[in-house]
Amino acid sequence: MLDNTAPTSAALDRTALDDALGLDGLALTESGSSEPGLAGVEGATEGDDLSLIHRPETPEPFRVVVVSSADISRGPAVQRILKTRLRSLGVDAALVLSSAGTVAEGGQPIHPFTARALSELGTDPHGHQAHRLTERRLVQADLILAVSREQRLRAADLRPGVHERTFTVIEFARLAAAAGSSERDPRRLVAELAGLRDSVRPVDPGEDDLEDPTTGTYRDHERVLRRVDHAVRDIARGLSAGLPSDPENAD
Repeated sequence: MLDNTAPTSAALDRTALDDALGLDGLALTESGSSEPGLAGVEGATEGDDLSLIHRPETPEPFRVVVVSSADISRGPAVQRILKTRLRSLGVDAALVLSSAGTVAEGGQPIHPFTARALSELGTDPHGHQAHRLTERRLVQADLILAVSREQRLRAADLRPGVHERTFTVIEFARLAAAAGSSERDPRRLVAELAGLRDSVRPVDPGEDDLEDPTTGTYRDHERVLRRVDHAVRDIARGLSAGLPSDPENAD
């Protein structure tokens, strides 16, 4: 028989918090799909207050979202290349990577020139579908990598309070290289690099932007992705230094 009693005040408080954050009991996977928040919680049933249920002591994955405009070129390129570099270091299982666009049309495939350039770099371009950036993605992210200063600003406007963990791709790479690769938790690294912004600046602020190649030639895409690949090497080294590696999966 169904239980039609009113929910407890604790359950109402939790629902209100979830609604405020836009989490509504769901957790994003790498591909951007979702799965029920109750999944994997032993003994949980519909209507339970999850704060009262024992959860296994498993570390939370470090979540990275790459922000671009349409999520069909620069964003997925950064996400795919970073995934490849982290896998080569044997630490990709400890991170959840995704990309999203501030004006993306959901479901759009990756740009064919970007896909070709990714393949040339030894990175699999297949299976990408564009996603629109949401406040929920920003709330869940431990690190937000924007392809340009404009997209960094758009992310901060969408969710005030994320500035300290929002960087352009080139900015984060520059700061990570300056800080060195000493072992520290990625979340601590993000906080440290936020404190270095004023002391490690580019000569020209425009250097922190990745040019949008979507209306250009294949050579334009190739040039941008080679710059991404160079920057991502420093990012991967910085993030991986404090993560446990899996030698069996490292290249």
